[in-house]
Amino acid sequence: MGELEKLKSMLVELNKSKAVFTHQAKEFEMLQSEISVLEQSADFDSVAKKKLQKLNDFMARDGNQAQRQIVEKFAISEMSLKKVGEQLRSLSLAHNEVAGNGVPTPKKNAVKKFNRAFV
Repeated sequence: MGELEKLKSMLVELNKSKAVFTHQAKEFEMLQSEISVLEQSADFDSVAKKKLQKLNDFMARDGNQAQRQIVEKFAISEMSLKKVGEQLRSLSLAHNEVAGNGVPTPKKNAVKKFNRAFV
């Protein structure tokens, strides 16, 4: 049963990580759309042009380092997910082997209603 509890906790953590990752992906998409709006309006809007220039300056200075960190985190998360998949497969195989050892699993018998004649 300890393995089952480990599996459950791993799945809970995986779902939490998935939710965080989905939220971050949505924020990234929103940021991308804001940048595209700035690029479209930079020709006639001086504020948008200044914001776009600041973004370009940041990307020239610190952006490459931030981009590398993001790519590294994606690689780490990909390796972690592969390890989790392998562990799930091995646990599943181990569970199937234990269940297949000829030990019968208890069946749940439904409660039957008997017709009785009460006099």
